[in-house]
Amino acid sequence: YFVLCIFNASLFFIVCLSVPEGSIDWVSALAIASSAWIVGFWAIGVPGGIGVREAFIALLLQVYIPLESAIAVAVLWRVLQVLSEIAGVILVLVTRQKKFIKSNHYGHESI
Repeated sequence: YFVLCIFNASLFFIVCLSVPEGSIDWVSALAIASSAWIVGFWAIGVPGGIGVREAFIALLLQVYIPLESAIAVAVLWRVLQVLSEIAGVILVLVTRQKKFIKSNHYGHESI
């Protein structure tokens, strides 16, 4: 999980740098991304912490960039995360389908 957290924070840092009005250091981006994930995770009753994580990101980011830009970064970050999860699901489905076709082609039973 450590490597995934570092990768996640690095991508969040890049998204934050896309806002021209301010600057943020990598360690602050790591802290914001990690703490926002934890807050969203513990938002009991809110599926996926949707809205909670973004609000927390915007709250913390407004120290570095204007609030409007912080909200835009938070929403963009959620959209990118959802798109990456959809891409992962598609990759798994395509891989499983290829295995299924290959196993049926050679006369083996499907998985």
